[in-house]
Amino acid sequence: ISISGLKDTDKCSLVVYTMQGVQIILEKIKTDNIDININNRPTGIYLLKITINNKSATWKITKK
Repeated sequence: ISISGLKDTDKCSLVVYTMQGVQIILEKIKTDNIDININNRPTGIYLLKITINNKSATWKITKK
């Protein structure tokens, strides 16, 4: 995942949830590029939530 314009002073976190709402990944982000690995998870749809300075956006991830 690449986040453009991220500053050193920004508070940024990344969370991945199952569709049942179970949190499976939580990362504090310090750089503008981060790899997430859901290889050990079953196929399906997951939710990716990125929060920067208390503003959040959520995306669906489909693992086939």
